[in-house]
Amino acid sequence: ICSPLHYTNIMSKRGCAQLTAGTWLTGVINSMVHTSMTFTLSFCGPNKISQYYCDILPVRALSCSSTYFPELVRLLIAGILGGGAFLVTVISYIYIISAILRMHSADGRG
Repeated sequence: ICSPLHYTNIMSKRGCAQLTAGTWLTGVINSMVHTSMTFTLSFCGPNKISQYYCDILPVRALSCSSTYFPELVRLLIAGILGGGAFLVTVISYIYIISAILRMHSADGRG
């Protein structure tokens, strides 16, 4: 939107690969943190989850130990990742709106 003629230079194959790798790396690190936090818990009693998909939260519910710290970490990571995505979206919309408002002709806006 801001520089349409420069798009192919800005969004090259290398840049696209870096964005993809960054997204995958963030997802893998996020999953590893939650999984490792779950493995530190101790479990006792009936360890049955009556559903097809075994998610972290039902597994943590079976724990006999305190889940306060893993839940705090989960909320912090969700806040950071969610807040970061929200911030990037808001900033991109600010750039788009400012690019539209800088257009001088009525034809460019319509």
